[in-house]
Amino acid sequence: MQASTTSSGAEPAKQEVDITAYDEVRQRLAQTGFDAEWIESNLRRAAHAARHGEHPMDRFGVFIGSEFRIAHLPNTPGVTRLVAFIGNTGVGKTTGLVKLGARFVQAKRKVGMATLDSQRVGAVDQYRGYAEMLGAPMRALHADETLTTQTLGAHGKDVVLLDTKGCAESDAPQLKALHRTLYDQTAGAELDTFLVFSASASRSALREVTEAFSDLRLAGCVITKIDETRQPAAVLEHILELGLPVAFVSDGQDLGLNFRRATPELLADLVLLGRVE
Repeated sequence: MQASTTSSGAEPAKQEVDITAYDEVRQRLAQTGFDAEWIESNLRRAAHAARHGEHPMDRFGVFIGSEFRIAHLPNTPGVTRLVAFIGNTGVGKTTGLVKLGARFVQAKRKVGMATLDSQRVGAVDQYRGYAEMLGAPMRALHADETLTTQTLGAHGKDVVLLDTKGCAESDAPQLKALHRTLYDQTAGAELDTFLVFSASASRSALREVTEAFSDLRLAGCVITKIDETRQPAAVLEHILELGLPVAFVSDGQDLGLNFRRATPELLADLVLLGRVE
């Protein structure tokens, strides 16, 4: 069915909306660091969908929350989830994995841990300490070691948490090879790779790390260090632009409290307040 046209055959102009009522929303978004053009475009999109009598702040919160995709970790009986966190060094990959591990342990899941970061001074000892705290076995893998369910210690586990070096040149080839191995064989395991973004990263840094790992099949992303900035706009704009699902948000050091599953409401709070409530 064709869209209706004017008598001249041209498409009718899209009805303009009044967004003067959204001044408070605009101020909130500016304080969170969003680009002015992004703000105006999304205010108009939200206003177009507004219901009569709906408060502008509520309308924008519902609208922007629905713009984010939410990632989920399937719980498939008989299938071991191999969960890898990738990204730059220092963004909170290791701490995020440990926080995720704590959630799995609390849920009575059988957890294993492995790391590719076996050459950096202290990295293995740190990860082993976390593994002992969680009561999980841990394996340190060398750079030339082939990743398989056997080398990762996946047998009998519900999930294996794989820490990486933070170097795309070495992490990406190993993870690509692992994905091919799992795809080609009936291994009883599936790989879920999440790109970890720091909320305080610049737009250029976010683009660079995304490009560095662009060859990998991603299950989604994790946002860390929310507690270190009140202007997380760059990372939120970047994720929306990519259409990358968000799995978790980390906002502090507490292993039990400061790791939250992403929801539309939580992400709307981040957009409008620069923090999670």
